[in-house]
Amino acid sequence: MKAYILSDGEYETQTLHRLYALVKRVLEQKGFSVTEKQLQKNELAFCKGCFGCWIKTPGECVIKDAMAGINRETMASDVVIYLIPIVFGQVFRQYQVGARPLDSQCSAVFSSRPKPAQPCTRRGYERNPQYVMLAMATR
Repeated sequence: MKAYILSDGEYETQTLHRLYALVKRVLEQKGFSVTEKQLQKNELAFCKGCFGCWIKTPGECVIKDAMAGINRETMASDVVIYLIPIVFGQVFRQYQVGARPLDSQCSAVFSSRPKPAQPCTRRGYERNPQYVMLAMATR
């Protein structure tokens, strides 16, 4: 089994390091091999609202940034864990951008109108990983 941990390289704190170590230790005890990606400032571009990910390249962003590698690792994993800092009471901006694959997989989840529950498996994949988001204060 494979786990992928996305953490923050810009707002590194002792809390982040302790939480990462705990999560990694538990995963390894459960038999997971763990891969990590620390997001750095400006490594991900913001959505331009072009809908290219829906029309031109379904399920893939047309913006060429680190997201392609993140998507590959995500879809090759059994579980993906986001270690998310909370900055000024909000989820840190890199993770709002980093949630793009979730949006393209499960757009009904982000809609303001209720829709019937649908499986959120991306086309071309037999399964999706399980997602875990752990948010923490930056202090």
